[in-house]
Amino acid sequence: MEANERLQYIIKNEGLNPKVFSERLGYDRPQAIYDVLKKKTKNITESLLNKIISVFPKYSKVWLLTGEGEMLKSENTAPTTQTVNGVGNNNVKISTMDKALDEISEQRKLTAEALRQNAELIGIIKNLTNKG
Repeated sequence: MEANERLQYIIKNEGLNPKVFSERLGYDRPQAIYDVLKKKTKNITESLLNKIISVFPKYSKVWLLTGEGEMLKSENTAPTTQTVNGVGNNNVKISTMDKALDEISEQRKLTAEALRQNAELIGIIKNLTNKG
């Protein structure tokens, strides 16, 4: 399921239209919502994700980002945590879900940078080919 379909599902599931949905999220204009719905923006941004989760906390962050897993958070399931040694032997609990989301976010950034570099290299190659 693509980002636009996930967003459309939430809007429909909440009984809203894109304009009212965007207002509920705190946007002055619905352009960011329409950009995702019309596939101008291919993914749900981290900013949009955080706004959706803050207003509609029943939806899963992982599902919103990737389309994988359950759409709704389970009411009976607490987030998994792990304990690691912190500075000065203080134990720090880290939500594995948050860690996974951070990794996904970092991978998105790396992928975007790699795509930018590829496009730049393709441009260089085309220029060299046209000169020859």
